[in-house]
Amino acid sequence: MATSRASYVKFFDNERTEAWQQGLKEAFDYFGGVPQQVLCDNAKALIIERDAYAEGEHKLHVEMLQMSKDYGFKLSSCKPYCSGILNLTT
Repeated sequence: MATSRASYVKFFDNERTEAWQQGLKEAFDYFGGVPQQVLCDNAKALIIERDAYAEGEHKLHVEMLQMSKDYGFKLSSCKPYCSGILNLTT
């Protein structure tokens, strides 16, 4: 959680969508809730195509899109070449 400087760290040996989903679920449990927005990097497991529909409107991986709907958060991506930090914003 970028604002509070609180962090949750989980290591995986891959960047598959399932790993991202597991890590997010565990972070939500750790922090005791789901943020309004998750700002992520541009991994293909999350973002299929940047600006696919319009500037700032990216094509999300279908499983991540469904997770964001199920959990009620907005999945956003940082600009290319940013720090790549995963922010859970409330």
